[in-house]
Amino acid sequence: GFDDLEFSHLTSPPLTTIHQPRYEMGKQAVQILVEQLKATNPNGTKQSFIPELVVRKST
Repeated sequence: GFDDLEFSHLTSPPLTTIHQPRYEMGKQAVQILVEQLKATNPNGTKQSFIPELVVRKST
């Protein structure tokens, strides 16, 4: 699975999944957007996040 959805641990067997820091991703996206809107010469910005493997019993 991907995104570590709420029901992942409720399935049988519980799904191994990838957890992404969605809250932090959204927060950073807004901060970058605001900075780009304020810039007189906006440029592309890259941001990366480290996902986490959540190992359950479907491995």
